[in-house]
Amino acid sequence: MVKANGITDFAETRNSIIAKGFDLTDQPMDATGFPSLGYGDLMGYGPSAPGLPPNINWFQEYGTTGLMYVPPYVYEEWLEQLQYTRGVRKWKEMRDMDAVISAIWYTVEMICRSVNFWWEIDGQRDSNGNLQDPELAKSITFYEQCWEDMSTSWEDTLPDILSCGVFGYSIAEIVYKKREGPHPEDSTLDSNYDDGRIGWRKLAPRAQETLLNWHFDEHGGIRGFRQLAPPKFQITEIPIEKMLLFRIKPRKGNPEGVSLFRGAYRAYEFKKLLEEIEMVGYERDLAGVPVIRAPGEVITGVDPTSTAMMQLLTRYVRNLKRNQDEGYVLPSNSFPPERGGGQMYSIELLGPQSQRQLLPDVGIQRYNKLIAMSVLADFLMLGQDTTGSYALAETRNNLFSLSITAILDSICSVINSYAVPRLAQMNPDINPASMPRLVHGEVASSELSDLGIFLNNVARGGVAIPDDVQFRNALWRLAHLPLEPEPDAPGTTPVDSLLPGQVPARRRERAQPLNEETPYPGAYTLAGTPGTTVPAQTAKSEPTSTDVHVNSPTDEFSVAYIPGLKGKKKKRVNKVQKIQALEERVATLEKMITEA
Repeated sequence: MVKANGITDFAETRNSIIAKGFDLTDQPMDATGFPSLGYGDLMGYGPSAPGLPPNINWFQEYGTTGLMYVPPYVYEEWLEQLQYTRGVRKWKEMRDMDAVISAIWYTVEMICRSVNFWWEIDGQRDSNGNLQDPELAKSITFYEQCWEDMSTSWEDTLPDILSCGVFGYSIAEIVYKKREGPHPEDSTLDSNYDDGRIGWRKLAPRAQETLLNWHFDEHGGIRGFRQLAPPKFQITEIPIEKMLLFRIKPRKGNPEGVSLFRGAYRAYEFKKLLEEIEMVGYERDLAGVPVIRAPGEVITGVDPTSTAMMQLLTRYVRNLKRNQDEGYVLPSNSFPPERGGGQMYSIELLGPQSQRQLLPDVGIQRYNKLIAMSVLADFLMLGQDTTGSYALAETRNNLFSLSITAILDSICSVINSYAVPRLAQMNPDINPASMPRLVHGEVASSELSDLGIFLNNVARGGVAIPDDVQFRNALWRLAHLPLEPEPDAPGTTPVDSLLPGQVPARRRERAQPLNEETPYPGAYTLAGTPGTTVPAQTAKSEPTSTDVHVNSPTDEFSVAYIPGLKGKKKKRVNKVQKIQALEERVATLEKMITEA
């Protein structure tokens, strides 16, 4: 009754109920067209089965998520200053104006942009990682083409999607195009392919500050996003089928989610206030407190002239600043001798009499740590004081990496759940059962020192370390070293410095074995320079000098290697010889481990 694709076949369910002997002629029907039977009836136990409550409709949703909303607005945030567009402005202010939050978010964005993304599909692969099923290979190739054929690259789209961490949610509108080749006259139709299929033109971001309200259905589900954006400022509704909604914390199904910096809001406000007080204190400590002395009748304002003079002096004392424009003009009237003489008006600056007892910077540092702690980024504050240790920093760094991994998992999940199947529906030749999924690589790489200790402990425990190309290539990837060629596919091997499990973005040519005319074993010809050989040095061989051209990851370069020579005459070794030297080191280490 429930098919493999998760869609309930209502007709089949109804027929199954009738087949159990139930007469549905006079049964009351609910909104879905099903009889209001108890689930004991549907399971075949009968309405009188003990312990089973009657009259329960399996196909009706009884409860709600409890989301506080009055369509079309959401009021889940209990602070009014963080509701609706006011909250968007506050999160934007915190991200752009606070140094700690800006540094944290810059770290998150740069780490996420450095992670590799690729398309993966379940299926049998050969030793080179190629899919053996042509249909699966065709499907993953199509999605890779659509991914690379977008007018806005994934690297530029990702920061807008990641803004869901700051604002609680982010929206990307899926814009499609028909792949009909290049169109220089219209960039919206331009494509690198002309097979007539439907592909992605871009995942266009829709800014959070342009939100007008949400479109909900009768069950509280999201049906669309209403936007009021410049420059036209026209109300536009984007249906849910046309957009991707990214949320880090989708509690209660809230379309606006929860910002990662929600817990840092209170600390941010207190810190902001302390910074303002600190600046005022610095100004008063350095410039002093202005004081103007005037006659008593002027201060009390006994007549209009005195009142006007008092207003002028008040404006003077408030606006007194120590800068290039400082200076005031005061009357030079003196008191009569019977009143003691002296100037009627004077001005002076009173400096602090003692050191302040409360220093705002202590509180500011405390709130900085609280802000960083709220997003598990307090390891960024280590080293700025006398506390902290390497072990503590490593633990916090691992927690931060796990949180970023969860964010990337959430982004990939949204794309795989909505964008991928919708594109497959637009292209009938794509089998829904062979749809690939977007995956990402590791956020944090392993420390080579830790890996060396682990392998040493494994060997000491009596566990045999594999001696094959796949295992050694996994180690070379971690060390960002060139990879060895596969035994069954000489000449083609991925050299991208990726972590184990990651699929390389491209393959580069490596050293190829010579043909049958090779006069001695161990000689190699390098791709791009046919006929150029590098002799493998033997115990009896004489020192020779050979110029070698090697295809580097960026361009061709020429290196010379003179075997047997040391000191200033020894020159840079090419990649093939590096691999040979590394293999010798590995063999030596394995021998030492075995003897131990």
